[in-house]
Amino acid sequence: MYIVKKIKHAFRRSSVLLLIYSFFQRINYRKTKSKMDLRKDLNIFSYKEISKPLRMLFIDKYPENNLYGMSYIIKEFIGIESKYLFLNSYIEHGLFFGNYVAKYSYQYPVDKIISFGNYRKQILGSDINIIESKKEIRLIGPYIAYARPLLDSNELKSLKKTLGKTLLVFPSHSIDKMTTQFDNTDFTKEILRIKKNNDFKTVIISMYWKDICEKAELCRVYEDLGFKIVCSGHKNDIYFLSRQKSIIELSDITMSNEVGTHIGYCIFLEKPHYLYSQEISYKESLAEVIKAENINNDLMQSQLKDKFILGKAFSSYSEEINEEQKKIVDYYWGTSNIKNNLKDLL
Repeated sequence: MYIVKKIKHAFRRSSVLLLIYSFFQRINYRKTKSKMDLRKDLNIFSYKEISKPLRMLFIDKYPENNLYGMSYIIKEFIGIESKYLFLNSYIEHGLFFGNYVAKYSYQYPVDKIISFGNYRKQILGSDINIIESKKEIRLIGPYIAYARPLLDSNELKSLKKTLGKTLLVFPSHSIDKMTTQFDNTDFTKEILRIKKNNDFKTVIISMYWKDICEKAELCRVYEDLGFKIVCSGHKNDIYFLSRQKSIIELSDITMSNEVGTHIGYCIFLEKPHYLYSQEISYKESLAEVIKAENINNDLMQSQLKDKFILGKAFSSYSEEINEEQKKIVDYYWGTSNIKNNLKDLL
């Protein structure tokens, strides 16, 4: 195990090894890209097909940069068509809460770390490993700002007309090594209450690919209640953020039961958000969770603090976004850090 860790450590720090690895991973580039392009053209409610696992498409030689289409949308925004020109940056793939710092951020041989807002700049800027690596922290705001919507304006307008007033719901989702658990009966009761009291015609449930693949019974529960299900795509889908952007744009109001990156994206896209706080647990044991996420007590406490702040700010249902919410989202997601040009990330 020690030797394996040493090899992985050396691998992450070698630009040459990463380049060779990404080159061999591109053997199936055309086939994988073709699959993604086919899914791009599917009906946005074809969640079973959209959620199926995909190989990673190496748009970038640093694997984590390829998650959720991040490197793809940044390079597309810059106007780079070459698949052999890579970012000289590590991208934090979501808004990390607490004082969490991914080891890749200081181990990869890059000059810059890309993140959201001042909140993450303070966390990263005070980490000893980041300081010693002398990496520049670049804030670009919510990544979804740079994604091209999957639906064009006419498609969006037509579908919105059919759906009517729409509530978009993001249930707490599982991640690779952990499966979330929460009281879904209580959650659906709250969704139905909000729907009835506020005259929503349509409820859309945005589910994570892993939960669709592993929780078929949960999908049936939602569909039996008359809810529509969508999925932004598999984590390796380069159109993930583009699809998610269109899904959010279809809604009038958004809702969830746990703090996550989606809240800032919804507010940026001018969709009010309601957070119905629930106790979220995991199918795995606490020891397994701690090991999988490299969690310590200090990190847990700092995460709880952040989640309390956000939970309080979005705890009441409203069809308007207030000034306090805008300020909080700017601090965490960096809405004032959105750039017109990202060429210096190369």
